Amino acid sequence: MQDNNENKHLDKEAPSLFQMLKSFTKEASKFIKAGVPFVTKEDYADRLDACKTCEHVQKKHMRCGLCGCMLQFKARMKTADCPATPSKWKEQILTTEEQEAAEQAAEESRKNRGPIIS
Repeated sequence: MQDNNENKHLDKEAPSLFQMLKSFTKEASKFIKAGVPFVTKEDYADRLDACKTCEHVQKKHMRCGLCGCMLQFKARMKTADCPATPSKWKEQILTTEEQEAAEQAAEESRKNRGPIIS
């Protein structure tokens, strides 16, 4: 029963639905623009282990208490960062192909914006 009360304060301090959607959209956008690069199975396990011992994690839902992201999804994204300071996840380096995919997606996005109306 102690586990249920351990993070009870985070339920009250959890990010708003708007903040969670904003965080998820930002992370998903980076992930897609980079060509959906996933971390290795080992890095994924390391990330979840770090989250399980983090003071910010909402264990009942395995959700980050800082950004509100669902950790089983966010931890798989190579482009995602831990929002804690300092980060509890090791830095991920995108491969040349992943960097090129991200740059190409950003360029296509700029081209597809259309004219700016003032």
